Amino acid sequence: GAQSQSFSVTPVYTSVIEGRTTSLNCSVQNKAGDLQWTKDGFGLGASRSLPAYERYQMIGNALNGEYFLEIQNVDLSDDADYTCQVTATLGSRSIASAPAHLNVLLAPDNPVIVGYDNGTDVTVQPPATVVLVCRSENGKPAAALTWLQNDEALVYEVPEESVETAGKLEHAVSTLTLQPEKEDNGKEFKCISEHEALMGVQLFTTVTLSVQFAPDLPVITGYTEGTTIRSGEELVLNCIARGLTWWKDDELIDFSYSTDGNQAVNPLLLKIGYSDNNAKFTCMAENLITPVPLKTSITLTVHFTPSHVNITGYDHAVKAGDWVTLTCKSTNSNPPSFITWWTAGRQVKTSDDVVVKAPNGGYITSQNLTVELKAQTDSVLYTCQATNEELLQSVSNSVTLSVQYPPDQPLISGYSEGSIIKAGNLLRMTCVSVGGNPRADLVWLKNGQILEDVGNYATSGNIATNELSIIAEQADNGAEYACNASNAATYEPLMTSVELNVYFPPTGVSLRTEPETAREGERVVIVCTSSSSNPPSEITWFKDGVQDIGMDNGTIEGDNGGSSSVSFFILEEVSADDYGKHFLCRATNPKLGESANDAVTLGVQYAPLFHTQANQTIDSYETIGDFLLNISAIANPTTITYMWYRDGKPIDIDLSKTYSMADNGSLILHNVTRQEAGIYTCQASNAEGKRNLSLVLNVFFAPVIQISDELIVSIGHTSPLVCEAAANPKLDDFIHWAREGYVSSMYQQHYQDGKSTLILTNITKAHAGPYICNADNGIEPKASKVVQVIVQYAPSIDKSPSRVKVASTAGKTTYLICAAEGAPQVHFRWKKDSKEFNSTKPRHKVELYHKTYSVFYESRLTITEVDDKTDFGQYVCEAYNDLGTDVVKIMLERTGVPSAPGDLRVVTKADTSVVLTWVPGFNGGLLQSFHIRFNERGAKTYSYVDVFPPNATKFNVVSLRPDTMYDFNIRSSNSHGYGPYSTSLLTVTTMKGPETPVRRPQVLRVGEVPIYVIGIVVFVVALCLLLNLFLVICLIKKKRRKLALKARMHPDRSSIFSVIDYLPSFLQFLIMRRTTGQPKVIALG
Repeated sequence: GAQSQSFSVTPVYTSVIEGRTTSLNCSVQNKAGDLQWTKDGFGLGASRSLPAYERYQMIGNALNGEYFLEIQNVDLSDDADYTCQVTATLGSRSIASAPAHLNVLLAPDNPVIVGYDNGTDVTVQPPATVVLVCRSENGKPAAALTWLQNDEALVYEVPEESVETAGKLEHAVSTLTLQPEKEDNGKEFKCISEHEALMGVQLFTTVTLSVQFAPDLPVITGYTEGTTIRSGEELVLNCIARGLTWWKDDELIDFSYSTDGNQAVNPLLLKIGYSDNNAKFTCMAENLITPVPLKTSITLTVHFTPSHVNITGYDHAVKAGDWVTLTCKSTNSNPPSFITWWTAGRQVKTSDDVVVKAPNGGYITSQNLTVELKAQTDSVLYTCQATNEELLQSVSNSVTLSVQYPPDQPLISGYSEGSIIKAGNLLRMTCVSVGGNPRADLVWLKNGQILEDVGNYATSGNIATNELSIIAEQADNGAEYACNASNAATYEPLMTSVELNVYFPPTGVSLRTEPETAREGERVVIVCTSSSSNPPSEITWFKDGVQDIGMDNGTIEGDNGGSSSVSFFILEEVSADDYGKHFLCRATNPKLGESANDAVTLGVQYAPLFHTQANQTIDSYETIGDFLLNISAIANPTTITYMWYRDGKPIDIDLSKTYSMADNGSLILHNVTRQEAGIYTCQASNAEGKRNLSLVLNVFFAPVIQISDELIVSIGHTSPLVCEAAANPKLDDFIHWAREGYVSSMYQQHYQDGKSTLILTNITKAHAGPYICNADNGIEPKASKVVQVIVQYAPSIDKSPSRVKVASTAGKTTYLICAAEGAPQVHFRWKKDSKEFNSTKPRHKVELYHKTYSVFYESRLTITEVDDKTDFGQYVCEAYNDLGTDVVKIMLERTGVPSAPGDLRVVTKADTSVVLTWVPGFNGGLLQSFHIRFNERGAKTYSYVDVFPPNATKFNVVSLRPDTMYDFNIRSSNSHGYGPYSTSLLTVTTMKGPETPVRRPQVLRVGEVPIYVIGIVVFVVALCLLLNLFLVICLIKKKRRKLALKARMHPDRSSIFSVIDYLPSFLQFLIMRRTTGQPKVIALG
C-alpha cells in the first residue's frame, strides 16, 4: 500500500542578524495533504508565494518535498516560534514539526557614559568618588561591556554589570566606581560595547579624568642663590609648579606659563644689567585649591665693570718744572674697582683709592696722581686704569705731557734669541721704543735689508711700537731681524737685532730600488732619502702598513741650514710573497712630529703560484653538465701557460670531448662519470719557471653489480654465491641478498670490501630459483640483479593421474605431455610398444618447452587425426640428463567416464560445516564435475551436494548438525556419465556448537522504499541475467568443437573455463549443468 506522509527534514533553532535573509528548512516524503507554516501558532497560508507576507516565501524543489520558509530583510517582528504542518488526507494522518524558534539578533546602540559626552573630561577633587555608568541600549541579546584604562585592562577596579529589559530588547549597564588621586589626572577610561550582530566591530565611548589638586611649592631652577652673574649675560629662570607668575622686587613682570602633564613651567629670560644686582625675583603659584599663593624667591648677585674712566686736572700747555695733579674717576662697578697709574710702562705709586656707593647700583672709585714735569719726562703718557678684580676686566684712559727728547734703545719682544719657532707658524715680533719726543720712528730690517711696507706702527703715551708679523719659513732659519729707532733728537738710528732658529719638517722623501727589476731569490735594497729638515728627520719603515726595521745611514747637508736623512731597507732574498707589497718610508721631524711619506710597490718576477690548496680531494656525483676543477694562480710576468695531467698522463684539451679549459686555467669536465675520477695535476708556467698543483677528483656513483646470471650447484654440497658491486662510496654492508621465502637457517651471509657472499649449505632442491642481489650506497638508482641458482639432480617426471592418461576420439588431434624437472638440461625419448617413437611421421610431432633458467621441462607429443587402429595404446616417455633417467607410461584411451577422485581430506571443520579437498582423477578426456555424498554415521540415507564451481577441488559442506559423526566420499561426472565413488570413506565429527538462545521473531523491514519499486528492480536484474546466460550458452555451443581438442590436452585448464571462470559463480554452475546435461542431485531420503 501507499506509504504515509512523513518529515525527512524539520526546522531547527536558528539565529539571524537583523536585516539579513534566512530560511527554515522543512522536507516531506510522500506528501499528500496541504503544507503551511505557522508563526507563533498563526498560519501563514498554503501558497508557496505567501502573498499576504511580502518578505516571506517558500523555496526549494517541491518535487523533492522541499518547503523551506525564506524570510528576507529580517526584523524584530520575525522573532517567533515557527512550525511546519501538513494536513491529513484519506489514508494519511496530519503531521506537524516541533516548534523552531527564529532568534533575531539586534546590534545595540552606541555606548554612552551617563552625564558625559564622548571625549569630555570628568573634573574631580580628591577625595571625592567618581561613578561612571556606561549604557549600551536596545540590543538583542544585551551587549557585552568592557572597561579599559589608557587602553589597558582594569587591574584593581571591578565594574558592576546589569541588564535591563524592554520587551524583547535589552539594555546593558556597567557601573565603574573610582577613587581618583592626583596621579590619575589625565587617565582615559573607555567603555567598549561588543555584540555578535556587530561582526567583530567594537563600539566605544571615552572620558578623561581631570583631577584637581593644590600645586606644590614652586621651584626656581637656572640660578643658585649666592653665585655671581656678569652684567650682559642672559639668564633663564624656570619656575616649576602650577598657576605661575613672576615678580621682581614685588612688581609683577610675567604671568605666562606652559603645562606638561601635572606640571607647569614659566621660563623668565633676563638680560642681566647692573640694575639686577641685589634684585629679588619671586615665583608665585596658585590655583582654585590654594587659599594663599605659594612663593619662592631668589636674590641675584650681579658683578659688572665700570664702563669708562675720566681723567681731569691737566692742561695741554704744561711748562717744565710744573707740578700737575691728575684725578682719575671710574663709573659705577661691582665689586668696587681699584685704580692704577702707569707711565713709561711702569706703574706709578699714587694715593689711596676713594670709593663711594653709586646711587644706581655699584660703587665709584677715584684716585689722584701728582707729578713734576721735567725735561726727560715730558712727552710721557700717563694712563689711568680701573680694574674689577672679580671679573678681571679693566677700562683705561690716558693723557700725554710732552717735551721733546731722544728715545731709549729699542727692545724686541715676541721672540727670544735661541728660542725655537716652527716653520709655517705665525711670528709676531714687536719693537718697542720708550721715551723720546716726538715718538721714535721704528723700521724693520732682514739680513741688513730694510723691509718695506711691513710692520704695524703704533704709539701709546711715550711708547712707540712696530709689530712685525711673518709666517716663518725654512729660509728664515738663521736670518737676522733688526729694529732701528730714530726721531728728530737722534743723530743715528738706535738698533736691536735677533737671529731666528726655525724648525721645519721634511717636505718629502725620495725612494729608489736597487736593482730596479727584482727576481725571486735576489737581494733587494730600497734607499730612502728625506728632504732637508731641522732638526734632522728620523726615518721609519712600514711594510704593507706594518712597521718594520730599516738601517739608518746618517745625514747629509740640506737646504736652509737643515739636514737630509738616509736609510736602507734590505730584503736579502725576495720571493713571490713580496710581489706587490708596499714599502713606505716616513721621515719625521722629532721635535715637530710632522712627517713626509712616500711608498714604493715592489715588483718581483716569479714563477706561477697557486692559491688553490694542493692535494685536496674534490667530491662530485656522476652528473650531466659541466663540472669545474677550479684553480687560481698568480705570476709575474702575468702571462701563464697551463697544462693538465690525469694520473700522470697529459690531457689533450684541443682533441678531448670530455675536457675543456677556462680562461683562468681551471679544468672543465663535461658530464662527469666514474671514469673521470683520479689525480689531476695542473702545471702552470711563465718566463720565470713552472709549478705543479695536484687535486684528487672523487666521483660518487650508484652501485653497478658485477655477477654472472646463473650459478650451477649440486645437491648436498656447499657453494658460495658472491655479489660484487662497483660503487663510490662503498658503505659498510651496502650489498644484501634477498629471496622470496628466505629461510635464514639455509644460508650464511657476510660482507667484506664491496663484496657480499651468500653461503648455500647442504644444498637441496629448495635452494634452486632466483636470488636477488641488492646494492644501495645512498645514491640513486639502487642496483638489483637476479641470479638463477640451478641445482643439478636427475630428472623427475610428473606422474599425477591427469598426466598418465589421455583420452580422445578417432579423427581428432590430441596431445601427450611429459613434464619433468631436473638439471642440467633434461632430454626426452618417446616409445610405443617398446620401440622408439618415430616423430618424423606427418601426423606426429614432438616439441620441447622450457623457460630460461627454469628446471621444468615439457615434451609435447602431438598426434593429428588420431588413428583408431594404431594410435591408441600405451606410450613411454623417458626423461634423462647427465645425472639419471626417469620413465612414465602414458595411456591414450578413447573418451569415457572419469576416474574416481582421490586423497579426500578435511581442511577445516566447524559445528555446522566441513571444508573438504581432493585430487581429481582422470577426467575421461572431457570436462568433469564433482559430487559429494555424505550421511550421519549409521544412517541409511545419504545427502548429496554438487560442487560449485564445477571444476573446484575444494568445497564447504554446510547445514550439518553439531557434534555429529559423518562419512564422506566423492565422485565425478562428464558428458559420458558418472564415474565411481572414491574407494575409501572420510569420517569427520563436527564441532560442538554454542547454546542457541531463544530469539523472538523479527519483522523484515525494507526501509522506506516502496515494494513495487523493489519488484521492478528484481525483475529487470533477472531478465538481464537470463539474456546473458542465453548468449553465453550459444557462444559455447558454437565453439565447443574447437575447444574439445584443447580440453583433452589440458583437462584442468580447458578453454571453456577460460570463459566460464570470468562469470559469476551461479552462472558457472548453470552453464555446467546445461553443457554437461547432468541433472542436479539433491538429498535423497
